[in-house]
Amino acid sequence: MSTKSQIGSVAVVCDVGSAAAAAMQAFLRAEAIEDALWYAPREVDEVDRAVQAGTVGRVIFPRPADLLTPLWNHELALDDWWARGVQVDFVEPPEPAPVALLQTVAHHWSEWRRHHRRRQALAGVLLSAVALAAAFLLNWAAG
Repeated sequence: MSTKSQIGSVAVVCDVGSAAAAAMQAFLRAEAIEDALWYAPREVDEVDRAVQAGTVGRVIFPRPADLLTPLWNHELALDDWWARGVQVDFVEPPEPAPVALLQTVAHHWSEWRRHHRRRQALAGVLLSAVALAAAFLLNWAAG
């Protein structure tokens, strides 16, 4: 669910009804942000379009993992965000130690790859079934 009634330069990527929403609202109050645009995680492509259009200058995610998934799914262009000077913040920032940050990224990358491989395997099975059905129909029609 999105609440986009106000034009502002801060976008929040968080489900309004999620457990992270209360922490996000506390973060916004602490930062004195009153006009943030709320986007559901599935709407991150809309956030990317707003950044590309220059209407958003700051994006806040609940956790780094909430940014990594759409980044790896090619749903946003983070390099473009940084080139435009967009500020990216997290309600729950990663540990400051580089090793802890690398562990967080490596763990999330492994999770993403596992889900991606599952989707690829399912697509392969479905495609094979369609190909077999088509071959059967062609053989049956020719015979």
